Order: sequence, then C-alpha cells, then structure tokens
Amino acid sequence: GSGSFWLERYHNKSLLAGRPHLMEIMHGNNIAITGGLTLLNSGFWTLHPVYCSNVHIHNISIIASACHEWGDNCGPNVDGIDVDSSQNVVIENNFISVGDDHVTILSGRGAEGIIYGRPSRNVTVRNNILGTGMGLSIGSSVSGGVEDVLYFNNTMTETREQWGQGVHIKTRIGIGGYIRNIVWDSNLYHSTGTEAIIIEAGYQSQGFCNASNCTQIENILLRNLIFHNSSRPGRIVCAGDQPCSNITFDNVQINGFFHDDWGACDNVVSSTFADVSPVGLEALCTAEGKSATTPSDTDSKKKQAMAIMFACLVFTIVVVGSLFYFSDGIRKGLDSIHWCCCGSPRIRG
Repeated sequence: GSGSFWLERYHNKSLLAGRPHLMEIMHGNNIAITGGLTLLNSGFWTLHPVYCSNVHIHNISIIASACHEWGDNCGPNVDGIDVDSSQNVVIENNFISVGDDHVTILSGRGAEGIIYGRPSRNVTVRNNILGTGMGLSIGSSVSGGVEDVLYFNNTMTETREQWGQGVHIKTRIGIGGYIRNIVWDSNLYHSTGTEAIIIEAGYQSQGFCNASNCTQIENILLRNLIFHNSSRPGRIVCAGDQPCSNITFDNVQINGFFHDDWGACDNVVSSTFADVSPVGLEALCTAEGKSATTPSDTDSKKKQAMAIMFACLVFTIVVVGSLFYFSDGIRKGLDSIHWCCCGSPRIRG
C-alpha cells in the first residue's frame, strides 16, 4: 500500500489529491475475503466494502507495520475495515493492527447518503485480535443509517500506551441518519490509552442540529466488557434536539486510569446501569435530569430484562443471517443463540 509515501505527504501538506483505499469492493454480492491474505500499509482506509451484500471477511491480516515510526501522527484514517452501506456482513478470526479504527460501520455522508438511503445492517464482528488502533466503532458517516450490529468476543492487545479507545459511537452535527440496535458483548481490551468508551453526537464538528438532521442514537447495549490501562473511563454526549435513548451498561469494568471520573452524560433520556466500575456515570445522567435507573429499582429490573431480550434478539438475527448466507456451521449458531438467551451451553442428545 505504500502507506509511508502517502502519510509523509499528508503530514507535510504536499498532497495534491486524496489518499487511496488499499482494497475497495463496490456493489458486490456473495463476497468472501479470506485465504491468509495480508493487507499491508494502506495510505487511507484499508478494506472498504461499499453497497455490498453477503460479505464474509475471515482469517486475514490487516497491518500498518510502520505505525510506530510515525509516532503521534500514526496513520490518521488508516482504518482496518470500513463496512459502508452494506448488509449481511460477518467479520471474524482476523488480526487487525492499524492507525485508526480497527473496524467501523458507516452508511454514507450528508445529502448523498440520505438520498441514496442504503443503511448498513446485520453486521457481526467476532473473535478478532486487535493490535494497535482506535477500537470498534460506529460512524461517523451514518446518513443512511446503521442498525443491528454485534461486536462479540474480540480482544484488543494494543501495545502502544495512551492512544486508542475501545468503544466509539461518533456522528457529526447535522449529518442525519440513525444508529440503533448496537451491541458490544464480551470484548476484552488490554489497553485503551485515551478513553475506554465514547458516545458523541458532535464528533469533530460544531454548531447545532434539529430533530430533522440530528442522528438518532438508541438501543445501545454494552455488556460484559473489561478495559485495562485506560486513561479515562469515557463520556456520553448526545444532541439536545435528538437525545440518546435506551443506553444500557451491564457489567462494564474499567481500570488503570489517570483520571477515574466519567467526563459527561448529556442529553440521555433513558439509561440503565448495573455493575459498572468506576461508579459515577449513572450519577451524571441523573444529575443532568435524565431518567437514569438503578439496579435496585423494580422498573430498572424490567428494563434490564428488556435490554437482555433486545440483545438476544439482535444476536439471533445476526447469527441467523450469517447462517443463511454463509456455511458457518448450524451447530455453532444454535450454540451461540442458546448461550445468549438461556445462559448455558446447548445440551446435545
């Protein structure tokens, strides 16, 4: 990919054109990317399936090998995999070490994305090993909508301290679209050097939006997550004219920070917290006048049960969709669904 060529010129402002994607697939159907492939040193996004259906990316490596040489300017926008306006996607058993998002889900930007109106949906990202990079994200270009996404059982082994985050929902002011039915479940982060968790409606943007062009963010579940070596726990900052709703944190453990206080909880109208460390996020949501709930409340227990049912539904949809489009093993799919909904392995006769 000749990444150093492009990035050196990007940093010294001598580029005369934009940086290239290393591998882009447009309007594809029934795509498999596998076979021990290595994608090395992209100048911009590495792997970009756009307007695609039924995509299986597995057992490949995506690496920005010179990343340490670029220091703090390591690979801006050198993402690993950018799923864009695509449906029925499975990303599994890969190694990704890059200069920005390991994986992010997109759906077009601005008026063009809204007019084309093709969302990204039914995406499963599971069992991947993540090296250097900026974590598992949604956005920021989501004008066509993003829904039904599962990040499950991924491990981030980043060795560069004080850099990437783990969970990131990001959307820009006035970009529109929606982000809904998103689950991070059972992921382990060995180092998240900036903030462990960020949900932000004003990513790299300023100004105001209204109900017609704010991004709708709802039905977000973070469950069974462990973050080590985090500088800060994180923050939730949603838009005043389009508050976030149904945000659930269930067994989220963050440690090793320089600052142990949560940054903010702004414009969240409904949220549930159970076994979250460090404490404080729930109090911020409550202090801001939001309808945050506590695990001791009867209403909270009902909401937690609904959140778990919602997560199982999303998980089931994604797994069944994966099974329909890929011969990934009926037995594994049934085991996964039974584990999620019933809390135990399936007993075979």
